[in-house]
Amino acid sequence: MPTDKGDKIGRTYAMNIGVMHQINDRVRIGASIQNIGNKLSFKKIDKKTDIPDKLRRDFLLGAIYKVTDGKKSKLSVSMDLNPPFENGLRYGVGAEFSYTQYFVFRAGYMRDTQPYYDPFVNLSDSSTVNEERVWVRKGITLGIGIRLKNVEINLARTPFREPTLNDGEKTKTRNQKSVTSLSFVARF
Repeated sequence: MPTDKGDKIGRTYAMNIGVMHQINDRVRIGASIQNIGNKLSFKKIDKKTDIPDKLRRDFLLGAIYKVTDGKKSKLSVSMDLNPPFENGLRYGVGAEFSYTQYFVFRAGYMRDTQPYYDPFVNLSDSSTVNEERVWVRKGITLGIGIRLKNVEINLARTPFREPTLNDGEKTKTRNQKSVTSLSFVARF
């Protein structure tokens, strides 16, 4: 978590825990708690800087339904909800198509709200203010994956985030781009 000067970095560790229940051959439901860990610790931070030192814990509820489950291809749809909804509805819906057992294609839509502590520049007087603000990330998500036995390599693209606006306020955000992520999964 970089601060306004860029040289003060927050560090912590976190883990997730969850359960999944298979109702029948086609339906699974689950729940998870994310960001279980300690507070952020900051290096080179002065006593006057007020930066939140807690990770937000998230609780997710999800379900998946297998539409088709053939020998060469599989299609499933899924959804997840992320309560509580104090900053607006947070959810994701999507579909995953597996061809042979090696290639996976994903598409969906997400809406996520998170409070971030970011610097804002007032353009009229060039002053900078650090404030907590709710940012919204919503839009289409796309992904592809390759599965080789117990290993997966995934590439995903998710929408960028935008700040919520106060009454009469205008913002100009720079460098807001969609997020591309690469992940490796190994199952034992």
